[in-house]
This record gives sequence, structure tokens and C-alpha cells, in this order.
Amino acid sequence: MKRELVAPQAEEMYVCRQMEFKEIATALGVSERTLRDWAKRGSWKDKRQAYISDLTALDHQLLRLSLKLTIHLIDTLDSDGELTLTKVQLLGKALDHTKPKPTIKPANAKEISADDADKPAQNPLDAVKQYLRIL
Repeated sequence: MKRELVAPQAEEMYVCRQMEFKEIATALGVSERTLRDWAKRGSWKDKRQAYISDLTALDHQLLRLSLKLTIHLIDTLDSDGELTLTKVQLLGKALDHTKPKPTIKPANAKEISADDADKPAQNPLDAVKQYLRIL
């Protein structure tokens, strides 16, 4: 394989996917030593740190947005106002990006049965109303 074809893919795997050299070497059929040389020449470690910093900053902004939206939704409910589906969906999207991604399934996680899969999903607006009224 030519360096021009493999190096950009290897860099993306290291920087963005945060894979280790051994994993990348196995996936791309390149030696770890070669990857380390490319990484040194291309400052992959610095790029990885910058990428992680950018993600952390984005997470903080999404958390701030989620907090503001939650407060707004609670205030709306407290004043007997109506929630809009758009605001609820926006909060859901923001929260989806801020919660940590599980790497293992918790022991108490409920399996979805075929019966559950056939049930219609709860309207997100109703779900948020139900949840916020519990608070």
C-alpha cells in the first residue's frame, strides 16, 4: 500500500477514533513502527490532544444548552404553558450528545422483547411532560 493512501486513514483512526497503533496496524496491514514514524512526522499526538480538547469544549457547550432548555421547559410547565415538540426534541438531541456512551451493558439493563418492539414509542413531548412534573 502506498503511504499517500494509508497514512490519512491511519491518522484519522489515531486522532479521531482514538485507536492505538497496534489496532491500526492490524486493521491497515502496516507495521506499528511505520505508524509511529508517520505519527511523529505528522504531529498526530498534538492533533489528538487538540481534537479531544475541542470535543470537551463542545460537551460543555451542549451541557449549558441542555441546562438552559431544561430550565425553560420547567418554567413553561410551571406557568401552565404548552411545550413545543421542537424544544423537547432539541433538548433530547443535546442530551444524547452529552451522556457518556456505555462500553458495557449494565447487569440490570432490560432486554427488549418482541412484544416491546411492537409497541408504539411514547411521544417525546408526553415523556418530558411526565418526567418534569415528577420533579
